[in-house]
Amino acid sequence: EFIWSFGGDALPDQAISEWARDPAFLKSLRTAVTGTCKAEKDTLTCKGKKGPRLVLERGKDRCWQWTAFVDGD
Repeated sequence: EFIWSFGGDALPDQAISEWARDPAFLKSLRTAVTGTCKAEKDTLTCKGKKGPRLVLERGKDRCWQWTAFVDGD
């Protein structure tokens, strides 16, 4: 499961299709990745001063998985 819209969309392929239509997507992703990151247990959240936040979670296999890229709460 991958949260990218609070409208109920959860599939990574849906997100990639939608983001491919938006040329500003890569810029907002770069802003989040280079922003401030905060670690809490097995979750890492990164966010720039404006825009979406990126959430990575460590899975059972201890590998990090990209689980969310959303703006708002």
